[in-house]
Amino acid sequence: MRKKIYKLQLVLSFIWFVASTSIAQNFPIEVVTQLSKPYSLRLTDYGGGSGERVNLTLLLKDINRTNYQVRLRLVIEGAGISIFTKPSYIGKIVLLQGGIPEQFNGIELADYFNPNNLEFQGFTRSQYDRAQKLPEGIYSIRFEVLDFIRNVPVAAPKAGETIAWLAENDPPLINQPYQEEKVQILEPQNVIFSWTPRHLSSPNAAIDVEYEVTVVQLIPKTRNPNDAILTSNPILRTITQSTTFIYGISEPSLLAGESYALQVRVIERNGLEIFKNRGKSEVVKFTYGSVCLPATNISAQVLAPTRAKITYEAGAGNTRYKLRFREKTSENNGTWFEENSQLLHINLLDLRPSTTYEYEVLSFCGDLTPTNQIVVRDTFQTSGFSAQDFACGRVPKEFTLQNQTPKANLVRGDTIVATDFKLKIGRIEGGQGVFSGEGVVVMPFMNNIKLKAAFKNIKVNEENRMIDGIIAITGASAQVLDDSTLATVQAQITEIEGFLNQAESALDQIDIVLDKIDLVSAKMYEYLPESIQLRLDNARDSLAAAKKELKGLPANATEEQRAAAKEKLRKAKLEMKQSLSEAIKYYVEALKRFIDIIWGTLVELKREYFGAQPASEQDLDAAGEAAMKVLFDDQGLSRPTTEQETGVFLIKDFSIDNIEKPTTSNRSNVESKLWDFNKKMRKKRLVKFLVAMLSFYLSPDDVKQHFKKDAVLKGEKLIEDIFRGMRLEKTNQELISQTKDSIVLNIEEMIDFLTDTDK
Repeated sequence: MRKKIYKLQLVLSFIWFVASTSIAQNFPIEVVTQLSKPYSLRLTDYGGGSGERVNLTLLLKDINRTNYQVRLRLVIEGAGISIFTKPSYIGKIVLLQGGIPEQFNGIELADYFNPNNLEFQGFTRSQYDRAQKLPEGIYSIRFEVLDFIRNVPVAAPKAGETIAWLAENDPPLINQPYQEEKVQILEPQNVIFSWTPRHLSSPNAAIDVEYEVTVVQLIPKTRNPNDAILTSNPILRTITQSTTFIYGISEPSLLAGESYALQVRVIERNGLEIFKNRGKSEVVKFTYGSVCLPATNISAQVLAPTRAKITYEAGAGNTRYKLRFREKTSENNGTWFEENSQLLHINLLDLRPSTTYEYEVLSFCGDLTPTNQIVVRDTFQTSGFSAQDFACGRVPKEFTLQNQTPKANLVRGDTIVATDFKLKIGRIEGGQGVFSGEGVVVMPFMNNIKLKAAFKNIKVNEENRMIDGIIAITGASAQVLDDSTLATVQAQITEIEGFLNQAESALDQIDIVLDKIDLVSAKMYEYLPESIQLRLDNARDSLAAAKKELKGLPANATEEQRAAAKEKLRKAKLEMKQSLSEAIKYYVEALKRFIDIIWGTLVELKREYFGAQPASEQDLDAAGEAAMKVLFDDQGLSRPTTEQETGVFLIKDFSIDNIEKPTTSNRSNVESKLWDFNKKMRKKRLVKFLVAMLSFYLSPDDVKQHFKKDAVLKGEKLIEDIFRGMRLEKTNQELISQTKDSIVLNIEEMIDFLTDTDK
């Protein structure tokens, strides 16, 4: 009997436990808590604005019950942190009607997020007040519902709990201008400010943002830009939703040579503080160009009856110059001609002998003209032809090597004399009488053809005469646009991709990648347009930042944090591969396109100058005969009898002033015939040079092998101009036309040099 009673008691106890447990779990109220992204670390943000940041829904399940009184208790829990409503804060009575959901927005719940009504554990109230935000991390946020009279929970524990990753986003990264950049001055004013948003890939990314752009002038220039941006009155503060801002003519004028500080701040348009450093970027200091002053000490030097040289000294910031000149007439109605140069001199060719010219020089700093430039107009007069320069059978000057005084210094453009040969220096090194370098030597016995030459450790005296050593004729130079450079770049990129594939498991490999990217960039940058350079730089920065973030994760980082960092690294690696692929594709195509442009130029020169060659020769012969008759027959003088004597016409200037029987009546006729003859002979010499050039460059492979070091054509400069044009997206035909003009000009300058050499 006792045993049966014991069993009955056991069964009743079990029934009571099950019943009480079921009753305890059957809470009368359901709770749903919703938070809207982006999540803020500042508590008061959830109760501010339009109230849409948080939404609470309560449902009393018993449809027969009305006016049920409850109150709320906020609980926020993170890693070692617990924040909850103070027991002393009761809040408003909430009345619930059975079966009808009640909703509350952030404005209605604002008092619960007020720090004065909250208890802090694991993170003190004073710490929160100093930082004005919670530590970053993953938090659970919920509202507990209590019976207002009995003060007991009437909703399930952690009912309606919401998990949120509260984290601040990085501020923008300014791309242009870069730190300490000297920005080019353009007319009209046009400075590009651009930046990269760094919050878009964040799990807590802000979508509705705008950017505040602030610019202040640094006075003095050495002032700390961070201090200036905080305390100086800005010359610009504007809001934009774009990631680029054009500082144009509608903004206050920037002063040439002055320094400025730029900062970009990203702002969440609903007022949320979800960015590090309040969304402010690093302050960038830049200088607006250089002080631009006009050229000075402008002067003219007459070199020959048909040539003159205008020289000047550069003003501060000058990058190029324009010379305007014309024949001076009493009516001042002559046609102005223009010559442009980046050098400190301009050579004028094909001038009229015994003629007065007026000229002026304008200087530029980029596209900017000095504001205080005053154009000064001056004149020079060309000389007439000299009979002694045209003396046939003249005995060469004697020379000796007795002068052993060493030449202290030689520079590019100087001339070295070796026996009967003259070498114009193109590259020079050394000093105190011993020199090495390269140049151009004129061979008088080969119709004055010009050949490349090199010399090493030759001795030169103070008269610029070589007294010991050897000058070697080298012809064309070594290949410069070589396949090995391209192969090296491609091999390095393949190696980079291999390291990138290992980057996640071995983060130190990224440091190797970054170093190799710098090597590859150094080889390709001079060929790449700015947009591709910028993408490469941004990809490199993103890769470095992703590596730093992943490597810097703390030991207690969550799986979500690690996953986010790895995803950022994956995207950075992908962007790095894509930007390198784009760069190498452009690089390869640019080298091929360069060959096409040079070859196209040579083809057009051949067609232009040799399509009507027989007529040009006949015309030249007729002009020569007319000049001979007027210069010699009509004056009672003997004509030159040998081809060598006649060839003097090719390179000598001539004047009628010392002819034995000049008359007033025939003077004009003589000068006219001689002028016409001289022009045609210059064209003939140009054609001869073109024949030599076209016979050397017989195929695109010849262009690839030899062009860059061609001193006559100034190949290296032409290559720079072509690639600069490609970066400016000029067409092949535009570049062919530009290159053709440059080649003709360079050959004419060489003709001019040879003329001087034979004098």
